[in-house]
Amino acid sequence: MVDTPNKTFLELCLAKRLLDKHTAAEVYRRARQQQCSAAAVLLDMGVLPQHTLDVLTQEMEQDLTPKSIAGFRIIRKLGQGGM
Repeated sequence: MVDTPNKTFLELCLAKRLLDKHTAAEVYRRARQQQCSAAAVLLDMGVLPQHTLDVLTQEMEQDLTPKSIAGFRIIRKLGQGGM
């Protein structure tokens, strides 16, 4: 079973430097074991507050919403920043 929403959520947390890789791996393991969301595990562990989790969830949902430009469908962001 592929757990894409939890992986995507944890990748967002890692990208924002809210978690380290070890903590993310532990959260993912617990979420799979308890069959719940990674956000629920983070809240239960006291790693991130509810407000932060709400903002991250909203951002993740916005990022997953397909958009289109000139007939082309945008699937995902490749990156950001740079010059």
